Amino acid sequence: MAICAVVKDQNRDLRYWIEYHRWLGVGKFYIMDNNSSMPAMMVLWDYISSGLVDYQYFVGRPRTRPIFTETNQYKAYQGCLLQHFRQHR
Repeated sequence: MAICAVVKDQNRDLRYWIEYHRWLGVGKFYIMDNNSSMPAMMVLWDYISSGLVDYQYFVGRPRTRPIFTETNQYKAYQGCLLQHFRQHR
């Protein structure tokens, strides 16, 4: 089982969140960091190097329309699913 997650400035709690979901049986995390002031890569390096976490940093554009399918978060989740869904059936 895998999780795609978009994060922003959540470094303090991210490792605990990952460990909890590992305990539930998740074996892979795709973390997409939306322009955090301190990139989450800093606190996740050991998870990234072990292969548990696949990390991607991106800078989204400011939201100008209320349509969800045009938001940075939607595009990040859609991209993650399209790129990795075949690996976790």
